[in-house]
Amino acid sequence: MAGQLGSRSAEVRARAVQTLSLLGADAHRAEVRRALDDPSPLVAMVAARALARGRDPDHAAAILLHLERFDEWSPRFLAAMLASMGPDAAAPLCDTLADPSRSASARAVAADALRALHDLPAADVAAAVLGTSTDREIVAACLRLLAALGRPAHLPRIRPLLTSPDAVVRAAAIRALAGVGSADEREWLRSALEDPSPWVALEAAEGLLESGGGDILHALAASDHPRAVLARQVLHRVAA
Repeated sequence: MAGQLGSRSAEVRARAVQTLSLLGADAHRAEVRRALDDPSPLVAMVAARALARGRDPDHAAAILLHLERFDEWSPRFLAAMLASMGPDAAAPLCDTLADPSRSASARAVAADALRALHDLPAADVAAAVLGTSTDREIVAACLRLLAALGRPAHLPRIRPLLTSPDAVVRAAAIRALAGVGSADEREWLRSALEDPSPWVALEAAEGLLESGGGDILHALAASDHPRAVLARQVLHRVAA
């Protein structure tokens, strides 16, 4: 099987990498890692998945260095693959998220993987990135991470994004505010119900409900406000 790594066929090389990783991971680890540089994206991805199963932090760093090769793969799949490596992958993931020389897609995948790992120190990294990056993909991913793992100390990084001209960023900021803030933040959430984007308004309604502002939603649902239907839908979904 090791000899087939030099085959002209990408499919044969991919099968060889897969087989070697399952039957002789220790003896052929170097060959599997070199396959990350294979000209075929298929072979490289098979190698990445094989190395991820090893849960070795050195492998995590190697995969992350090649992450831009996998831009055509689902970001959700990539984040899940990296998170499957366990807590030891958190340090290289944080390094990738914080590195401005890396692509936006790679940094966003790193943020989503850290969120899946529930790595608490990553929240500080994400908050710092919010102060330096304006890329929508990165900012939204960092806000998703803060929504799950953030602390009140991160609110100063979140609040300025509530008025972003980008509806995707505003929606993610509202979700983060609801996850991190206290009752003092409900006025922000109530105001966001008036946002022209229905997705931002939906995040605000769900955030109000989760933060103990259900009375605001009930009053809205009983009114003739343009967002009354949305409020009723959120309340009905939770009740169901």
